[in-house]
Amino acid sequence: MKKVAIGIVLAAAVAFAGYAYFKKDDGVPPYRTAKVEKGEIVDAITATGNINAVTTVSVGSQVSGTIQQIFVDFNSRVTKGQVIALIDPRLLESALVQARANVDNAKASLERAEVGVIDTERTNRRNRELVKDGFVAQADVDSSQTAWEQAVAQKRSAAAALRQAEAGLRVAQTNLEYATIRSPVNGIVIFCNVDVG
Repeated sequence: MKKVAIGIVLAAAVAFAGYAYFKKDDGVPPYRTAKVEKGEIVDAITATGNINAVTTVSVGSQVSGTIQQIFVDFNSRVTKGQVIALIDPRLLESALVQARANVDNAKASLERAEVGVIDTERTNRRNRELVKDGFVAQADVDSSQTAWEQAVAQKRSAAAALRQAEAGLRVAQTNLEYATIRSPVNGIVIFCNVDVG
């Protein structure tokens, strides 16, 4: 009797396992039907964390001055080369005018020095011719030679002063260009720590 009961239990267990094994899905997922309606599909994703920019660029000025205008604000989209701020250019424009005047003055000084070289060279050449015939003293020839050499040195100095004034003009022009602050990249402004004034 015990053996028969164990056999029945085993047969029931084998039958149940066979039923569970052979009862496979037919590959059709469960579904439900609904009436077709027009509406919006809502898909939302929620997450927590910090968003960091791929590249962060700090934009500043290479010249100092008062901020006259700011054309962007926090979260503004900017493109490369877009004007984002303007420094008051009046002092920089004045420096540019002064630098141009310095160049003009240096050019005039160089022209004066060139005339001096021509004049002293002519006097020196004349004195060297006249000393041969005894019409001028050797001291006059030496003096005219020294004056010519000084004029040549003065011309070199005036040429150097002109180059220096032209360099100052280029600096003044560049500084004036730096008064207009442009975005170096395409992107979004993530902070603005300056105000007008």
